[in-house]
Amino acid sequence: CEEEGNEAKEVFDATWKMCMVSPTDQEKYILSAGLALGRAGKYQSCIDFLKHGDVDDTMGQPLIAATMLACIKSFQYKEALQVYQNAYLSSSSLMSGASTTEWQWGGKSDVIHPSCIDSVLRAFGGMA
Repeated sequence: CEEEGNEAKEVFDATWKMCMVSPTDQEKYILSAGLALGRAGKYQSCIDFLKHGDVDDTMGQPLIAATMLACIKSFQYKEALQVYQNAYLSSSSLMSGASTTEWQWGGKSDVIHPSCIDSVLRAFGGMA
């Protein structure tokens, strides 16, 4: 990586390039990237990328779920729930991004993506 802490940006940039080649697997690529970063212990880099990176709604809610999965894979369950809470309460464009919700939910902008719900349940399960 060019700079320490930039790992998530580099990984998600590469992931997005793969998504352009195979758009039907977009969600799988994004979630897999989060899992890989979590396995490497780079959950904080994911959180920083989500908060401060050059992120628009193109990756949508799967990016939130991927960040949560990175935290979970690093056994940072409270951090995972905090990521969800921050995204949900902020009314982030990622939570209601038109590209994700239109494709997944037929235009409804207030529905939470199943990957986010799954990640919340995993985080709660890890805390038990």
